[in-house]
Amino acid sequence: MKTLKNILRCAALMALCLAPKHILAQDIPSTAAAPLEFKNHASWGVNYAGGDATFGRGTLMLSTSYGRHILPWLELEATAQGFAWSEAFSFGSFPAAISVQQNSAPAVSWNSNAVFLDATAMMQPFQGFGLRIGLGPSVRWWSSSRLSIGWGSSQLQGAPKEETFLVVQNEQARSWSFGANAKLEYLIPITQQVELSVRAQGHIVARPFDGAFSQPYSSMGQLGGGASLGAFLRINF
Repeated sequence: MKTLKNILRCAALMALCLAPKHILAQDIPSTAAAPLEFKNHASWGVNYAGGDATFGRGTLMLSTSYGRHILPWLELEATAQGFAWSEAFSFGSFPAAISVQQNSAPAVSWNSNAVFLDATAMMQPFQGFGLRIGLGPSVRWWSSSRLSIGWGSSQLQGAPKEETFLVVQNEQARSWSFGANAKLEYLIPITQQVELSVRAQGHIVARPFDGAFSQPYSSMGQLGGGASLGAFLRINF
């Protein structure tokens, strides 16, 4: 009986040694997550954006970002994006938020340049599905200028009539503001290393900590910001 047990033990040991390694790996459970093949990515995109810096009008915004996976479902991403916008308004086309007197400023030209610097935690809640959600802090640099052209009049003492003259006024301001960003993105894989994505994002910024409060109006009172929708090319490495 003892000899039979020894034979069975030897047979079991031989079967274990001769079994294919991939079968053994499947039979032995593991709690460790599979390593990511690509932990980094770089992306470039074009957005259609609008907000307080453009009086709600739309403009193109360019974006570039770098991200690194911390966990299979969590990625930290740094993004820089900006736009340059300008538009001339005449009577009848002024946004309602701009207050202009008819007899003093028949034309106003606005120029606005903004850069957003974002740090975002991008989360992928559903493994194998390309939806990603992100939240994080932001900093905005904003430079704006307003050129007003109008007419003025004055009458010197003893002059028979008022003299009319052209008035040109150029106002400039720059500011830095802290804020926050929220992003919603869907990834479309092309290859393992190349992906396309569609991203919607929004920014909220507080009053400037440096510089003048250059925005002429804000629909959110003490806050500013904007929203955008864009397409991105993403390279994994």
